[in-house]
Amino acid sequence: MQFRNKLKAICCAFFILTTLLGVLAGCARSKSIGAEQSAQEVQQPDGQKTIQSLVQSVTYKQESGELSFHTPEKIPQSTKLYIHVSGRLKTDEGGISWHEFEKETENFSWRLNQNYTATVHPKKLDYIEITVGLADESADEIKYETIISIDNKGNISTGNE
Repeated sequence: MQFRNKLKAICCAFFILTTLLGVLAGCARSKSIGAEQSAQEVQQPDGQKTIQSLVQSVTYKQESGELSFHTPEKIPQSTKLYIHVSGRLKTDEGGISWHEFEKETENFSWRLNQNYTATVHPKKLDYIEITVGLADESADEIKYETIISIDNKGNISTGNE
């Protein structure tokens, strides 16, 4: 009888020990996965900062009429860079709308870490409006949308919509 009781006690202790080891191993695995996800999140660029760097890169040289901007090096996963460049040019009849980089805008085909330039005749310029943001995969929503305005004197201002 004593042998049987000792055997039961040993089996119970073994069961408890293996259960505890299993729980501890699961916790360690869970922490490891959490650390990997945190490291990936840290490496992902922040959307707001990404757009802010693009906004700050916009220049317009009134004497030459050169408009330029630099696309970011990286954008957050599952997003597309959205940039729409348009404006209005003065004519003898009043004015006409002006659009630049239409292919890139329509296809979200902006190359990262790239300088883009366009020339807008300074005497014909009424205004330029550049809308930038990050589109989700389906392009249904634009996040961090910012509008950059350039007036006929070359003054640049920004606003959020």
